[in-house]
Amino acid sequence: MPAIHQVKLLGIGASKDKALRQLVDQAMSALNIQWPIEEIKDINLLIHYGITGIPALVIDDIVLFQDIVPNYKELLHVFKEITTKENEKPLYINKNPE
Repeated sequence: MPAIHQVKLLGIGASKDKALRQLVDQAMSALNIQWPIEEIKDINLLIHYGITGIPALVIDDIVLFQDIVPNYKELLHVFKEITTKENEKPLYINKNPE
């Protein structure tokens, strides 16, 4: 079963924030990712993340983008990286060959 990641969009509802939401929705849809997205608009909560500008994209409490709207290809790359890493199987090394 694929992991569910926490996706948070930080902003105050400005046009750049809405553009980021739309691009995130498109990229996740293209990859058939159905993680919940939380929009955080409360100034006190925004400060908690230590960002220097909005909008910001946070996945699993890691700020990936801030003060910019990444393009569609950049978002696809990020989501592919996350889903690829969760699907990788650990390398098994037989320490006792027979």
